[in-house]
Amino acid sequence: MELPFMSVAEIVKCYKTIRPITFFGNRPFFLQELSAEDLTEFSYIHLEDSNRQEVDMNTISMLREMNMLHKYTYHGFFQPTVGEVISQIPKELLRKVVAFEIIKQPGIDYDFKFHSKEFEAGFHVSTVRLYSTREG
Repeated sequence: MELPFMSVAEIVKCYKTIRPITFFGNRPFFLQELSAEDLTEFSYIHLEDSNRQEVDMNTISMLREMNMLHKYTYHGFFQPTVGEVISQIPKELLRKVVAFEIIKQPGIDYDFKFHSKEFEAGFHVSTVRLYSTREG
């Protein structure tokens, strides 16, 4: 079990059209100014971005929800990167996806109880919602 390989250049290219959604307060925002290092080395849910843009949820629609793997650091410490998520988006959806949001992240016992094979292989598991542009 391993994360699909995607080069940093490919991740950066996809990031131009696929944005992570994070919440500040109860409002959703796109992170706008992430470097290649931010995309692949740091947990995006903990990054600060002074150029974030509020998301109008009426302009996007859910495309699919799926479980995704994230490198395990230690118990109870969830550190997802944008690169981990983008690399696991099915190739046939890469041109349709415009945003993603982690809607369920591992809790203290979550990995052990529900995803023991993944945990034993060195991963946390999250549920990610993929969004496309609302057709209308």
